[in-house]
Amino acid sequence: SLIKAYIPDNLRTIRSGIFSGCSSLKEITIPEGVANIGDGAFRDCSSLTEINQDYLIYYQLVVGLFAVIGHALPVFAHFKGGKGVATMLGVVIGLFHEIIPLVLAVFVVVFIITHYISASSMSAAVSFPIFYATCSIWLHYDVNTIKLCFSIIVALFIIWTHRKNIKRLINKQEPKFKFKKTVD
Repeated sequence: SLIKAYIPDNLRTIRSGIFSGCSSLKEITIPEGVANIGDGAFRDCSSLTEINQDYLIYYQLVVGLFAVIGHALPVFAHFKGGKGVATMLGVVIGLFHEIIPLVLAVFVVVFIITHYISASSMSAAVSFPIFYATCSIWLHYDVNTIKLCFSIIVALFIIWTHRKNIKRLINKQEPKFKFKKTVD
């Protein structure tokens, strides 16, 4: 019984009904060159849960990288300040959903201990490529080299954008987040 299928890179058309009735098929990888998929090619593939189009990840990563850069260094704010970490979170949720609970846990734990948003953000950013590279074994995904490089670049970029925060943390001048008490 067929569980995974990889379409050859030189194939341009997936014929009608080619996988029809393959109820055990769970995953298929379709290369960039496939231009046509025939009617009912995957009819009655009731277990099919993952369709990989590997070439799309490159576009998604480039867009994600530029979104992080654009939000961390906004033109309208003279390239100072921004929401790079929040944007990185969106990219991680979209493209690295397997590890988001772990990255968020690092943020929350560091924040609870330190009350520094900057330290929490940088810790989460550093944990991002570490978790992506190491958790593949127990979360059952293959490490994509391009995604790993992306995660490292984003982590380094987030650290770079927080250089002033790092200096303030070292000099003990970084403001801590304070919860305001409400009066009834």
